[in-house]
Amino acid sequence: MTFQKDKFEKLVEYGVLEKSTSSGDYVHVHAQEHSEDFLDAMEKMNSSGNVVWIVGYPKTGSHFVQGILKNMGCKLSTDVKDEKGGIYIEWNPLENQRFGTKAIKLLENAAKTHEASDVPLIMPHSHLPLSSFPAKIDGNKVIFVDRDPRATASSAFHFFCEKKDDEDTVYIEPYVKTMEVNEDINKFTELFFTGNFYYGDYFEYNNQWKKNFEAKYQNAEILYLKFEDLKYNLPAQVSKIADFLEFENVNADKIAEESSFKVE
Repeated sequence: MTFQKDKFEKLVEYGVLEKSTSSGDYVHVHAQEHSEDFLDAMEKMNSSGNVVWIVGYPKTGSHFVQGILKNMGCKLSTDVKDEKGGIYIEWNPLENQRFGTKAIKLLENAAKTHEASDVPLIMPHSHLPLSSFPAKIDGNKVIFVDRDPRATASSAFHFFCEKKDDEDTVYIEPYVKTMEVNEDINKFTELFFTGNFYYGDYFEYNNQWKKNFEAKYQNAEILYLKFEDLKYNLPAQVSKIADFLEFENVNADKIAEESSFKVE
């Protein structure tokens, strides 16, 4: 199967993909409000300061790592809100924030006011490709989560087919219908492994993050984790995260027990 450019263009028309003006890549974004220039706002975002990001291809474990950081005492951005303006940050990925550009501005302000805090602010997890990740992340730390691509594809298939009719994931239905998935795991897997999943080519996505991060962000740090290591030796991975964040006296066994999860 070759790249289905015509169908990706349809997904742009549906509003669940944008073509980046900087890289030319098709990037999945979806905001229910304040959606104009949403991708551009993310690409130009300034989160410099005491901030941690969790990044990875969908269904690789970013939600799980977010839970670990919460149990370690980090401040979640879901606590950030503008009550007067009615703007708040959701548990959703950065690129799926309901309030679009308003959410980006709220997060930028939160990063500034949180800079002197003893614990880092955890930004919404993100599946953005490196080419569209926020430009200014000086002083930030990034945790990148990877997973066996076969397990990732299987988990993504079940998630997309189960969530295609949910109000909270309205961006899924256009992809499932346009690509004619028809709840066929073989069709979905073929799309996934030929770069036709709308988060981009899985292998290219990972390669870009692993090979080019340090060149793009010389004043930020990154930690690479494997989902399988989290699954089979969680206390050791908790300790690794604690060291990366420079946390002291962390009870890795206790946090691992509190953070246990059901594997999809």
